Amino acid sequence: ANRDIKTWSAYPTFYDDSIITQSYGMTASRFEVYRLDASTGKAVWTKELEKPQRIYPPVIYERRVYVPLTTSIVCLDYSNGNELWRKDYGRYITSNPSFTDRAVIVCLDNSDLAVINPADGTVTTTLRFGEKSGPLFVTVRDMIYAAYNEKRDVSGKSVSFARVKAVNMTDFATQREFAAPNPGGVAQPLASRGALILPA
Repeated sequence: ANRDIKTWSAYPTFYDDSIITQSYGMTASRFEVYRLDASTGKAVWTKELEKPQRIYPPVIYERRVYVPLTTSIVCLDYSNGNELWRKDYGRYITSNPSFTDRAVIVCLDNSDLAVINPADGTVTTTLRFGEKSGPLFVTVRDMIYAAYNEKRDVSGKSVSFARVKAVNMTDFATQREFAAPNPGGVAQPLASRGALILPA
């Protein structure tokens, strides 16, 4: 147990023998990222950052910690918590971040997926799904499976239907698509043993 963390904002990420987690202390108005020793709970390092509008879990890739902060991503050194780079995208981050073998991926403004170079934070590709489409995604090896809301006209009314697009990370070509026959918005898709599970 670590009693120095007074308020815990959940979303832990496990890596090697450590836990990366975040805490926002309302009394002190401090937002901090912690690397904790998983066996003892003691802090290896702590990094204070500005409080994001919404707290998303960090992701770790090649011993770097990527922390979403409202419209930015901050990259921290896993070993000591030092800031390596910071990139502001000028748009709200609206999903948990994920990564593949070559990129970090986030949703921006509930409409696009930004494929980000983990070395410096630059956006290498933007996958567009439409305004307020709310894309949610899962990555499997070099594929992104993006589920999003598609508006269709039903008896003169605009109705949301779920749609899934499978995109190859090598050339960003669409490999497969699926359109749900019945109306309903999408939720976070899952992938397991070769199957894609789409709550809709």
